[in-house]
Amino acid sequence: ALDKVIVDVMAIGNILSSSRLGYEKNLQAITGKDATVLKITNELEDFLTNCNQNDILFLYWAGHGSSNNDGCFITYDTECSCMTHTTIPMNAVRQLIENSPAKAIISLFDCCYSGAITRAEHTFHDLVARELKVTGEGKVIITACTEFQVAYEMEMEPHGRFTYYLIEGLKGAAADPKGNIPITGLYQYVAEKMKSHSEI
Repeated sequence: ALDKVIVDVMAIGNILSSSRLGYEKNLQAITGKDATVLKITNELEDFLTNCNQNDILFLYWAGHGSSNNDGCFITYDTECSCMTHTTIPMNAVRQLIENSPAKAIISLFDCCYSGAITRAEHTFHDLVARELKVTGEGKVIITACTEFQVAYEMEMEPHGRFTYYLIEGLKGAAADPKGNIPITGLYQYVAEKMKSHSEI
């Protein structure tokens, strides 16, 4: 079990609903027994499909991931003997993100093997250089690790390692001189902290 996941989810929700970032309603946290394949899939489809071209979406995911079937998310009702039908394929989530009509989507995944979701035509750096940096539009996925790595929790903090630095960045550590938090700055901050932590 990942004891710190619910703390992570609630902390991110509190930050997003704060006046600093100004994200509006529809902050739907799915945790515990509610985090089933059907519930999560339905909420994701609604969130990523029922939006318009002016919307900016923020998707945060924390939990278990598996390298089975080219990468999948583990849910409350996942059965190890039937992974194909009781998990959520990472490529299915990626396709929902890519096909969403939203103006911009920032997606962050804190789970093992989460890098498998980035197996797509464009990388984070390509999208930043081609879209976000120029127009403020685009779809970016940032993951806690590669498709071959596992994600870790902080030893002395109630958070996953990736999420801990993400929270610090969103609270202001990744802000530019004007106090804004650009996605490039957030990415660089978290990446540098994760790298320095691994070198300790």
